[in-house]
Amino acid sequence: ASKLATGTRAAIVVVGLHGVAGVNELYGTAAGDAILVQAAERIRADADEGDVVACLSGQRFAVLTGCSALRAYPRAGRFVDTVAEPYDLSCGPARLTACAGVADLHGPVEPDLALWHAATAADRAHARGPGRVEGYDEGLAAALRRRATIEQKLASAIRAGEFDLVYQPVVDLRHKLPVAVEALLRWRLPDLGAVPPAEVLAAAAQVGGAADLDARVLRRACHQ
Repeated sequence: ASKLATGTRAAIVVVGLHGVAGVNELYGTAAGDAILVQAAERIRADADEGDVVACLSGQRFAVLTGCSALRAYPRAGRFVDTVAEPYDLSCGPARLTACAGVADLHGPVEPDLALWHAATAADRAHARGPGRVEGYDEGLAAALRRRATIEQKLASAIRAGEFDLVYQPVVDLRHKLPVAVEALLRWRLPDLGAVPPAEVLAAAAQVGGAADLDARVLRRACHQ
């Protein structure tokens, strides 16, 4: 926190490890603890002099660097590569995958916010595949606000039936006659406009409302 409060140019890297649960299941929790210790040692060994390395919760490590995010990117990639190298544990061989997020720090910043930025970028990296490094930017922030807005408002919208269905005809080309219709979900928010069905379905799955949404759409379609 004291280093973040100095106002000097810096970047923070969050490295997320994946696969520790598998090590625990295969060899036991002692092996999982041992591989975390070795991963931490690798990150510390690859960090530059003056970097601050910290262990976070959820099998994550943070590295506070004294450079810009642009220069921190190759360093983050180095951390990801080094922790993905094979481990020779006393109980047998093991491997982890990793990803990293980078957040640029301009002037004084709240430590919790800086860590959240980098951790959010690491989450995006993980969603896109192992071994990736992603940065936090305003585009990501806007996407997160959009996702949070949709998820917060969707449950009540499903209960209130605040969605529409439009119908696309299915035509028998041989007879040139409509034989069915496809029901397409439409939902509009005042601040976001029309929300694509894929986003609605993903948000419904996230908040546990997918089954309710399916039932209501089916009921609405049959009634109409």
